[in-house]
This record gives sequence, C-alpha cells and structure tokens, in this order.
Amino acid sequence: MVHEYVRHAAELAAALNQGHARVPLLVNLAQATSADCRRRGLLAG
Repeated sequence: MVHEYVRHAAELAAALNQGHARVPLLVNLAQATSADCRRRGLLAG
C-alpha cells in the first residue's frame, strides 16, 4: 500500500534502500562521537 502523496513508489523504495544502507555508517558515527565525548569528560558513563 502506498499513500496518495507518493507519486513514484520505485523512487521511494530506492530512497529507503539507500537510507537503510547507510545505517551502519550512522551507528559508527554516533558511537565514535559518544566515545570521544566520554573521553573529553563531556558525557557521564
């Protein structure tokens, strides 16, 4: 089921797949940033 505001389901699917492929990159970035902030004393834990 595709909502009426989606004009091209294939383009939506391609965009979702591209976003999904970048999840590991974003997770690694978040983990590295969190670790760096902890090392600098900016975050507890």
